[in-house]
Amino acid sequence: MNILRKEVKPVLGCTGPTLVSFAVSAAKDAIGGNPESVKVYVDRDTYKNSISVDIPGTQKMGLSITAALGAVCGDSRLGLEVLKT
Repeated sequence: MNILRKEVKPVLGCTGPTLVSFAVSAAKDAIGGNPESVKVYVDRDTYKNSISVDIPGTQKMGLSITAALGAVCGDSRLGLEVLKT
């Protein structure tokens, strides 16, 4: 149980798109401001499994919207609940 408590974390939405939001949000923090543009590269399986997934709190789906949300309103301090707020 201790291992599970340590390793298992809550995720808001599907992990593939959420990871993109988190990565973009962390990159935004690293540059210290809002990016002018975002280019995201993912492996084919992440792409395939993420392109038709609904994004919580929106009526949209796909990686481009999750990247944009990560850049605009993502909070990387929340980990895989990056879009919670």
